[in-house]
Order: sequence, then C-alpha cells, then structure tokens
Amino acid sequence: RTNLAERTERSLIYRLVHRLFYFHLTPSGRALFWIFLISSSVSLFSFVIKAYVLWCGLAALCLSSIVFSRLARAKIEVTVEVPERVRCGQEFRIDLRARNAGHRMAQDLRLQFFLPRSWAHPSEVPYLLQLAPGERCEFTQKALPTKRGAYLLDRLLQETCYPFGLWRDSLRHPFEQTVLVYPSYKPLRELDIPVGRN
Repeated sequence: RTNLAERTERSLIYRLVHRLFYFHLTPSGRALFWIFLISSSVSLFSFVIKAYVLWCGLAALCLSSIVFSRLARAKIEVTVEVPERVRCGQEFRIDLRARNAGHRMAQDLRLQFFLPRSWAHPSEVPYLLQLAPGERCEFTQKALPTKRGAYLLDRLLQETCYPFGLWRDSLRHPFEQTVLVYPSYKPLRELDIPVGRN
C-alpha cells in the first residue's frame, strides 16, 4: 500500500490535479468546480433541462478568470528576511517587502513561500487589495518547523486572485536560502553535582 501511495503521488496526473485543485483554485473556485462538474453531468444526459446554459456561463467565468488574472500580473521587486537558524518546534516569521516597480496598479497581491511539507502553517498570509505604482508594503509569513534538518527555501511566489477570487495566478521569484532547523532544547539553569569520591 505504501509503494502504491508513493507511486500515485509521483505520477504526473496526480501532481497536475493536486496543483490545479489545491494550488491554483481558491476555496470559492473549488466550490465552483464542483458545480461545474454537476452541471456537466446533467447536461450530458438531456437537453430538455437547460443545464448547458449554466455550463456555458461557468465555463466562460472560469476562462475569463484565468485570462484576467494572468493579465493582472504586476512588476514587483521583493526583498526577503529569513532567519538562517531556527529551533525545531519554534514558530518564526519571514518578512517579505514588496515594491510595485511597474506602471500599473497591483490588485489582490500576496507574497509567500511554498514551505516544506513537514512544516506547519500557523496562519495564512492575507491578500493586499491594491498596491499603487511606486508604493511599498510588507507581508509576514509565519512558519513552524516540526522536523530538524537543512531546508532550502527556493519557491518565492507572487500571487493574485484578481478579478473574481476564483483562480490564483502565481509568479515565481528567483530566491534561494537554506534554513537550518536544529533540535529543540531546554536551557540548563543549574547543575547539581554531588560532592564525594566515586
């Protein structure tokens, strides 16, 4: 069973579906996706029920969402502050500073790292509604490593879900930094050594 699960996770179809459903589609987009599937199944069996009208409307909404979110990409300059060493089980923050270097307004903007699977996500990074040309803003991402080791953070993503909040468009920024997670410890307050010969 373990080998089958590993092979399934490594397959191209699984990765594409997982990326589509959990990475590109927002919670509203996933709800619309199930409505789209139901309307598709109904419209395949009968044309008496005008389900194909709903299907066409949903298809147009999804397609326009994908196209306009790609067109809404803005030119953003990013500076990052990531600690080089953290303790296992200790929550830490990643500071992401953004500047709109383009000539267009950035809509529904968010910057965040795609964190390793073994890390917990205490909270989501909120979206910024608007960032005018030349303006600056700061995003804070919190992370909680649960396993020690050396981790490479190299997936810094610029995301937008403009205009309908259904499709999440992402742009990857070039950035690499290794974060060393060392084992958790407790400070030794005192050391009691018995006096005598052993």
